[in-house]
Amino acid sequence: MEREVESRLPEGGQRPWQYFAVLLPVRTTGVKGDRRTYGYTVAVRMVDSIDAMTGTFSRVEWDLLASIAREITNSIPRGQQGSLRHNGQAACHHRMGVTTFIYGPIIRCKNSGAALGGQSLSRVKVVLVMPEEVTEELLIPEDEYQKSGGVHIGTQVKSKDMQRFIFKIRNDGLYILDIRKTNHALITAGKMLSRYEPQEIMVVAQRQYAFRPVNKFSEVVGGARAIIGRFIPGTLTNPQLPTYQEAKVIVVTDPPLADTQAMNEASKIGIPIIALCDANNKTDFVDLVIPTNNKGRRSLAVIYWLLAREILKNRGGMISSYEDFKYTIDDFEAQI
Repeated sequence: MEREVESRLPEGGQRPWQYFAVLLPVRTTGVKGDRRTYGYTVAVRMVDSIDAMTGTFSRVEWDLLASIAREITNSIPRGQQGSLRHNGQAACHHRMGVTTFIYGPIIRCKNSGAALGGQSLSRVKVVLVMPEEVTEELLIPEDEYQKSGGVHIGTQVKSKDMQRFIFKIRNDGLYILDIRKTNHALITAGKMLSRYEPQEIMVVAQRQYAFRPVNKFSEVVGGARAIIGRFIPGTLTNPQLPTYQEAKVIVVTDPPLADTQAMNEASKIGIPIIALCDANNKTDFVDLVIPTNNKGRRSLAVIYWLLAREILKNRGGMISSYEDFKYTIDDFEAQI
């Protein structure tokens, strides 16, 4: 699907903000060759948005949809073909054993009747659904993620929400996070945050080891709103307070254990929540999960360093390659 969309973009054209195909747990009548079939439906979703809050369905050519339909249908093994539908409504991801084509975070409605078409997405939860196998190139070598950063080291307690991000359990009882899913989430978060102006991004942290990484991240990306230490109630919801601030997206370091107040207020005003989540965290109200060790001094530096680098790379004009990023992980690490 990605190949079909990009091959038909006019020179200088803008691709849809979000596009993916997903197999639904719904069967319908279709035609394969000259015979009628009854199979599962593949829905194609294309959405245009500038703020991840409101959106409209993309006005795409029927020829493109027909080409996508042929590509998907022909790639499904014989006996598993279904029909293809396209609309502007939110779709649920499947939990079946057939391949799904997903690009970017899925917008999944909290109620099945919700639709887009210019309406607010504040009641829509953006959920990053990880493919079974993530094949992107790692942003840094695996040993830097593991040995020097400890990004993959989880806790001895695992929440149900984080189960899909667990790679294995060590002999000492520590859960190990899947580095490739961490890498995938960082790439997605970088693309998402690069669409916002720096002052529209709020980053919060109450853990002391996160103070320096958050402040440095704020500086490097051009002036994101950094709140370290206590998050004063009403910061996002009470304009009468002298500490009141506005934001269009928020990054939290430890949900919901340390950053509960920030998450509650972000949820109330309906802005997307990106969260660094350890093995024991719950992900209620979290729109994009970055699975990582969110307690370690070095691991927090690695994550915020990578996230800042991805944002600048995706903005265009800031850095043309990773080699142009002059900051080091040490610049982001808290000092003892």
